[in-house]
Amino acid sequence: MAKGKYLILCLILPIKSFANPWLPKEGQSKYIAEFSNYNINNYFVEIERRAYIDIETKIALLSKQISIIKHNTRIAASNNQVTAADNPLVNNFLDHRIREVNENIANLRLVQQNLILNPKLWHSSTIIEYGASEDYSYGITGNLSKCKYSNNNSRIDDFGLFFKYKLYQNKHNIFTLQPKFFLSGDRKAINITAMLGNSSKRKSKIGNFDLDIFRYLIAGVTKYFNPTNGLQQIQYNSEITSGVKFEDSLIFMLKAMHELNPRSRKIYNSVLRREILVAKNIGNKSDLYLSFGYFSLNSLSARRNIANGYSAGLWIEI
Repeated sequence: MAKGKYLILCLILPIKSFANPWLPKEGQSKYIAEFSNYNINNYFVEIERRAYIDIETKIALLSKQISIIKHNTRIAASNNQVTAADNPLVNNFLDHRIREVNENIANLRLVQQNLILNPKLWHSSTIIEYGASEDYSYGITGNLSKCKYSNNNSRIDDFGLFFKYKLYQNKHNIFTLQPKFFLSGDRKAINITAMLGNSSKRKSKIGNFDLDIFRYLIAGVTKYFNPTNGLQQIQYNSEITSGVKFEDSLIFMLKAMHELNPRSRKIYNSVLRREILVAKNIGNKSDLYLSFGYFSLNSLSARRNIANGYSAGLWIEI
């Protein structure tokens, strides 16, 4: 119950997608690693602090319930002149109620540990993708976030395995489907993403050099399964990216990524990330790029800025 009410903000903030419709060439691999630094709006940090206090109150009340249950059970056993251990009905009631309350306390503690009480957050993402054939590829992804929590410096990881299938391609367009299976904290999840891309080559009107123009649209749905309390959560994501590549040496991109989380608090259930990204070829190899970006994160439902930050990354294809 607790997880449906309180958003684990650290998992929501880093909405970052490396997905795109194009597959690596057969027998080649793609490596992408990126580091992002978030400066979170104090307004949202204050919301998390209030949630922390609210959870402390709820935990105190639940702990008191355990004491009351044990006390009432002892009185019931005394009136029957038997101990709880000798009375199966009393014993079963005691075990069931205490186990139920302890599960609620554990869920609240988990949420509390992930509340952001400091306006600084960093996040790193990694993807490795291998082109198994002209029609499909597979790979792994990993995400690591670090926040200043209430009790300590903690990390939240998720790790996933994905497959990418090319369903259609012509000279300029490509359509792919990507199923992904991953672990996020104590939750298991499955994601299905559809990706449509378009690319074309042009000559620059100034300087007479080659330009690669590309754009792609992504839409996906993720279903989370929580083994602790049996709750399921569905999350929707979409992305629009446009970019241009100059003579195999410089890439400029504009990205807009949206996540919809219906079960989270209203202020967080619709989040938009907008990013400007520049990548520069380094060294003599055309398949090695260093990227830099600036992004903003906004709550569409609250019409407020959540965070701003910078990113740096490395792209390699071999």
